[in-house]
Amino acid sequence: QYRYFVPWSVYQHLETIASVVGPGTDQTAAPEVIYLWSGGTSMGFQYVMEYYTYHATHGPAEPIEKPLRGRVEDVVCEWDSAFLNRDLIRGGNEEEHGLLMDVIMQANYLGAKDLLDLSCAAVASMMKGKNPEQIRELFGIENDFSPEEEERIREENRWCEEA
Repeated sequence: QYRYFVPWSVYQHLETIASVVGPGTDQTAAPEVIYLWSGGTSMGFQYVMEYYTYHATHGPAEPIEKPLRGRVEDVVCEWDSAFLNRDLIRGGNEEEHGLLMDVIMQANYLGAKDLLDLSCAAVASMMKGKNPEQIRELFGIENDFSPEEEERIREENRWCEEA
């Protein structure tokens, strides 16, 4: 179990923690929260903290347009792009995305909407231009469809490929 001191400027962006502390809590009455975390990795939570600490002092993240058009790096600020490619996707190498997946799980649990949007957009960007086999290989997903099932699904969803 990990113990963190979460400053006011950060926990107000984390819906799970904010709901426990209570809406409308006076900043002077609750300047920090002790957050106990027993799931995921402590490293992933540290990146959640880093992201919100940065945006607390440099302004909120710009919303990411959905569906994502192009690459995520082209629609986010320079700091967010560097954060993704330097830290969460080690050195920009798509195969080094383990920390990104941990951050997605923690952002989802914490209700960290901006970071969840950013990290999921990064995954969508990684998937762009890849066929199902390449996506399975990249994310280590086992193909449990029989060839017949796969063909039936492709036929039912042919409209996706045409769009």
